[in-house]
Amino acid sequence: MSTNRSYGDLAVARGGLDPADVFIVRNGPDSKTFKAAPPKLALKHNKPFLVGYVGTRASGGLGTSFWMSRCTLKTAGVTTSTSPASAGDRDSPAFRKWSMTKHLEDTVNFTGRIPDEQLLDILSTADVCVNPDKPCE
Repeated sequence: MSTNRSYGDLAVARGGLDPADVFIVRNGPDSKTFKAAPPKLALKHNKPFLVGYVGTRASGGLGTSFWMSRCTLKTAGVTTSTSPASAGDRDSPAFRKWSMTKHLEDTVNFTGRIPDEQLLDILSTADVCVNPDKPCE
């Protein structure tokens, strides 16, 4: 089972599975109601880029994703910071502490659980969204 076609394709290409044995089981929002909204530049907090993430901050790679987003922009010559928006069902004291040790406290917006409309605004405004899941076989 896979959550989307691209992961299903990996199961066939890398895992050697027969395509007939790969099933896509969607776990996302209803595509009939979950639609892109016009960007809301105020969500960028006067910064040029917004990095979006949806989920819980318990994911081990989330901080690294934000840190790498910032480093990538600096490498590309962008000296102002990103404004990552984080949405999830709980705040993580460990992630807040980590963000301070990396001097990211001015760039991470801890939203907590938010309504779909607000989430759509963030995702529709984000310049890039991150998925910090660690690779697996």
